Amino acid sequence: DFTKWTPRNFDDLKNTLQNCIPHIRFFQMLPGDYSKVKDRFKDILPDGLDNEITEYFSNPNFEPSINILPLRKYPFESNIIHAKDTGYIASWIDKRETLYRFTNLPFKFKLIYRASRDGFGIENFHKKCDEKGPTVVVIKAHNSEKIIGGYNPFKWGAGVEKEGYILRSRTFLFSLKDRDQLSRISTKKEAIFWYKEKGPCFGLRDLRIISTGTDIICKSRRHSYEKKIIDNRTFKVEEYE
Repeated sequence: DFTKWTPRNFDDLKNTLQNCIPHIRFFQMLPGDYSKVKDRFKDILPDGLDNEITEYFSNPNFEPSINILPLRKYPFESNIIHAKDTGYIASWIDKRETLYRFTNLPFKFKLIYRASRDGFGIENFHKKCDEKGPTVVVIKAHNSEKIIGGYNPFKWGAGVEKEGYILRSRTFLFSLKDRDQLSRISTKKEAIFWYKEKGPCFGLRDLRIISTGTDIICKSRRHSYEKKIIDNRTFKVEEYE
C-alpha cells in the first residue's frame, strides 16, 4: 500500500531503480497512464524528467532534450513510413492544426496491401483494396527518398461499375519529405478516380499509378488539387502500400 510508504521507502526505491528508469518508455505512454505513474512515483523521477514529459504531451512540436527510446513495436506495419508519419497523416485527416503523437492516434492504421508482398499488378491492388473503406496510399519513388501519397475517405470502387469520379471533399495528397506539401482537393467533382485497369488515382491527373506492362509507374501533375506534391511528373514506383 503506497499510501503508507514513508519518505525513506521512496528513497530506497529510487536508489534501487536509478539504473532502470532511463530504460522506461515514459514518452510512449498515454497521458492518462503517465499521470497515474506520476501521482505515485514523481519523487523518484530524475530532476526535470516530469517537466519534459508533461511538455511533450501538451506541445506536439516540443523536442525533449532527453533521448527517447524507439518503440518496441510500431502500431502498424509499413516498409515506407514511420510511426511519427502517422501522426501527420492522422492530423491531416482530422484537419487538426496540432499534430497527433503516435501514442494517441485516433485511428488504427492497418496494412491491407503491399505491392512487393501482394504483387505489383493492378489487379492485385483492386483485389486487396476495393470496397475496404477509407484508405491511405503511400508511394516510394524508385532510387529516391521521395515518399508521397493520398487519402481516400470513402472506398475504392464503391458505386462505380466501370469508371467515374467519386465526390469527396476530405481527400488530400501529401509529401512526407516536405511537411508543407499537404494538398487538399480544389475541384471536388474530381477527387477520386476509379478504373479497373489503373491503380489508385487522385484527381484528373494529380496522382495515379498505372502499368506499362513491364513497370509500375506513378504520374503526378497538379490539376484537381491545390498544390503539386512532387517535381517529377512521371517516375517508377519502388514500393507502394
